[in-house]
Amino acid sequence: MLEFGLPVQVRDLPAMRVARMTWEGPPAAIGQGFERVTEFAIRHGVGPVGPLVGRYPRLERGAETIAAQLLVPLTRTVDSDTEGIDTVRLPRQRAACLMYSGPMNDEFRQMHLDLFGWMDSRGLPRNGTAHQHAYIAGTAASPTWTVEIRVPVVGGSAPAVPL
Repeated sequence: MLEFGLPVQVRDLPAMRVARMTWEGPPAAIGQGFERVTEFAIRHGVGPVGPLVGRYPRLERGAETIAAQLLVPLTRTVDSDTEGIDTVRLPRQRAACLMYSGPMNDEFRQMHLDLFGWMDSRGLPRNGTAHQHAYIAGTAASPTWTVEIRVPVVGGSAPAVPL
């Protein structure tokens, strides 16, 4: 549905197996955390098999430090031999999704606020400013990224399908 210039889709995100790591640090250094989890997946020969995903408990504008869960999609779970990294199966979930292409700047952050407002105007419950990013395209050296911003719908989890 297109409203306020937002091409939002509310859909079920599939269940997936992931390597997961809790991360906290400066926003500009999050790529180092993703590198660590991706190296784990490659070393075990199980991934990555899709876009990297960051789960953020809150939207923090201008914060020097942010918290996140870094997720790398896998073909299967494996026993972890690396401190701070585990592999888990995540259930399907319902989310409001919005694609963004451009620099990681104030416009990117504003898209989150617009998506939260879009959900609120439709009565779609959410957990504060908790959100996710699926990193479709871009690198640390690139000024332009393609990111799917995902906001889980509270109580909108779809039944998990065994993997």
